[in-house]
Amino acid sequence: MGYPEMLDFYITEAQVKAREAGKDFQKMPLRPSAAGQCARALAYQLEEFWGVARYDKPFKEPNVVRLLNLGSSIEYALIRDIKTYLKEHFQVKYEQQSLSFFQLTSDKDPSRNIFVEGSTDFALVSDKFKVVCDSKSKGDKFSSYRESKWKEDDEKFERMASVTVLGKSSYYADDIMAFLDEHVDPFMADNIIQINMYVCNPFFKERGFDHASLWYYNKNNSMLREFRFRPSQQLADYVEAKFKDVFTKVDSGRTEEVEREFNLGSIKCAFCDYKANCWPKDDALRTFFKEGLPAKEWPTDVHKLEGAELVEQLYAEYKQASEASDAVARLEEELCNALIAEKVRKVRFSDKEVYEVKFYKSPREHFELRRSKP
Repeated sequence: MGYPEMLDFYITEAQVKAREAGKDFQKMPLRPSAAGQCARALAYQLEEFWGVARYDKPFKEPNVVRLLNLGSSIEYALIRDIKTYLKEHFQVKYEQQSLSFFQLTSDKDPSRNIFVEGSTDFALVSDKFKVVCDSKSKGDKFSSYRESKWKEDDEKFERMASVTVLGKSSYYADDIMAFLDEHVDPFMADNIIQINMYVCNPFFKERGFDHASLWYYNKNNSMLREFRFRPSQQLADYVEAKFKDVFTKVDSGRTEEVEREFNLGSIKCAFCDYKANCWPKDDALRTFFKEGLPAKEWPTDVHKLEGAELVEQLYAEYKQASEASDAVARLEEELCNALIAEKVRKVRFSDKEVYEVKFYKSPREHFELRRSKP
C-alpha cells in the first residue's frame, strides 16, 4: 500500500468513527458561511446538530476533505502576501473578528437558544477605503471556447450590465441584488450572502466600512480575481428571516414545512446530502443530468462497426499524427525560446528558408514560428 493510500484510508475512517459516535455534524448550521444554503437543507442539518434525527449521507472523498482543509492555508498565504506587498497602502485589520448578529430563542428547550455568530477573514483599511474581505479558493475547469473556465467567467463579468470592470480580473457591483438576478450562480451567491452579513453588521457599519471584497484564488495557477460590491441590508434581512423560520419550525417539529429554495433539477439539489429525504419520490441527481445537461451517449465498441478495420486503421494513423504534432509543438516552442534568447526575430536557415518569431495574445500569450519573406 502506498503512503497516500494510507492517508486516504484513515481520512475516510475518521469520518466513519465520527458518524458512529454521532459527532459527524459539529457546527451550528445557522451561521453566516451557510447562509446561502437551501433553507430545507439547513433544517435537516439543525436536526442533526440537535441530535433529534440522523440522515444517511455519503462520506466525503479524501481528496474533497483535503480540498476543504486547504482553504485556511490559502487564506493565510493571501493575507501574508497582502501584508508584505501592500503594507504601504493598506493596514490589515480584524482578522478572524468574531461577530454576533441576532438571537434565536426556543419555545421548547432553553438549551437550544443561540446567538448567530461568525468571524471574518480580514479587512483592509487606508485613508480612503475601508473594506471587509473574504478569501475563497476556486478550482479552474475546461472551457470549450476559451483557455479556461476562469477566462470564460472573466468575459461573462465584463459583459454584464450590473458589473463595472475595475481592472484585470477585478469587478464591482453597485447594486448587488441586480447582480444576483443577472448572474445565476448559487455558489457565488453563497459567498456574497455570507460577506454581506459581515459588512451589514453594526461592528463594521459603526466603523465606516462601506463595501465588501471577495478574493477568489485559482487553485490551478494561483491567479486572483476580485469581486467588490456595495452591501445590501435587504439581503441581510432575508438571512435573518430565513434563519428564524428554520429555527422555529425545526424547534417545533415542523421540519418538512421549511421552504425548499431550489427546484428539482438544479445543481444545488443534485449534489445535496439530503436530496433523498427532500425528494423521496425523485432522483435529484438523475434529474439534473437529464434536464440540465445533454443526454449521455454511451460508447459503441469499434468491433461492432461494419467498417471496423478501416476505422481502426485511420485511428492508428490519427494517433501517430497527433503524437507527431505534439512533438512539433514542443520543438517549435524550444526553437522560439532559443531565437528569443539570441535576441533575433527573423532568421535565415542553412536551407535558405526564412522564419520569423511572432507574438500572439489569443487564446493565450505565446510565440509561434512562421515562414516569412527574406
